[in-house]
Amino acid sequence: MAIMRSAGRAGLVLVAGLAVFADAMPSALACGAYFARRIPTTVGAANAQLYNHSTKMVVARADDTSTITMTADYRGDPKEFAVVIAVPTVLTREQIKIADGSLIERLDKETAPKLVESFDPSPCPSTTVKGSDERLRSRFGGAVPPASARAPLGVTVEAQYVVGEYDVAILSAVESDGLQTWLDKEGYNVPPAAKPVLAQYIADGMKFFVAKVNLQQQQQLGYAMLRPLQINYQSPKFLVPIRLSTINSEGPQEMFIFLLTRHGRVEAANYRTYAMPTDIEVPPFVKKDFPGFYRAIFDRLAASSKGRGVFTEHVSVDARRRMLQDDQLAELGATWIRSDAGARENVVLTRLHVRYDAEHFRTDLMMRETRNRTSVSGEFRINHPYEGDMSCPAGERYRAQVAARRIREIANVSRVTGWSRTVIEQKAAGG
Repeated sequence: MAIMRSAGRAGLVLVAGLAVFADAMPSALACGAYFARRIPTTVGAANAQLYNHSTKMVVARADDTSTITMTADYRGDPKEFAVVIAVPTVLTREQIKIADGSLIERLDKETAPKLVESFDPSPCPSTTVKGSDERLRSRFGGAVPPASARAPLGVTVEAQYVVGEYDVAILSAVESDGLQTWLDKEGYNVPPAAKPVLAQYIADGMKFFVAKVNLQQQQQLGYAMLRPLQINYQSPKFLVPIRLSTINSEGPQEMFIFLLTRHGRVEAANYRTYAMPTDIEVPPFVKKDFPGFYRAIFDRLAASSKGRGVFTEHVSVDARRRMLQDDQLAELGATWIRSDAGARENVVLTRLHVRYDAEHFRTDLMMRETRNRTSVSGEFRINHPYEGDMSCPAGERYRAQVAARRIREIANVSRVTGWSRTVIEQKAAGG
């Protein structure tokens, strides 16, 4: 049985997304997904490559229930693609929803590593101007009926749904050759590299969630951009599937995982979890390119982990206080926050950053909730020196303190980035 399709074969595009790039291309869903290129019905660049680079994912987990909300970016013609995601069970229509992408962006903004500035007060009390000793802080953030007919190839379409602007099918298969042939027959160009990954998922008893955009439905609903999809399921395995998404990648991919749990922070169970540096003094020139500075830190740590590390960038013990409202957290899957007894349970938010590829991450991420409730802020501090009148005995002592502080700050930059003193001096000079 074929996956349900919209009226025109060329009108099948990738699912889910928020960001709109300069060429007005929407981003695409990618949680551990393989982007299968749609073979066009007219003559075109059938071998054009689709590159999946980064993913933002929210995973809410309580007991054996997982709720995953996904969005990602891609390059390529969106009219020629669909997405395939491995899931542990056949999902009902009620387990598949359209999510509010702004909530993911809000979590990303609130938990991203930040640069915090402060300004030293005058060291000479007699020359202090009212208000000059106030600490100024600014932050930079750098969100249909089922079917069960068994096909001759051993592929079963277990269910089909229309979810918002998406056509969704849940597949099961008995062997990777049959699934790969089935996808080929349905018009998807599946690369050979997919076969062993599909075979392992089939051996593990996983199903396959296939989604594509129904353009006619999208136009009727009036959405200019595609929205993220959310799936909910019960499984004793607390995992984040990533293997399939390495198939269509030209290199390492970035994944940002926002995990909502009841008791404590989340770590990877099958890969080492590292803490990112935080609360470090850095010199003022870092402000000119804080994103580049932080990327250098992450690059160095990812290399030191031999490409197999998972990194904690933020932990909030109670995400209700400043991240999202209760109903918004519940929308992302933290439904335990709505207690029948009226008690308001906490939501612990963990932000993990993973750079992964097929060579270094050969298994999906198995996660575990710990009882560690220590907060992680992910902040770097710039202390701007006082530049006014310092014609007092304390002024000389202050100048010496600032000079010593600058030495420490430069040493900090060198330690966390690996930059040489020459490179640091060039950057400080604006080079």
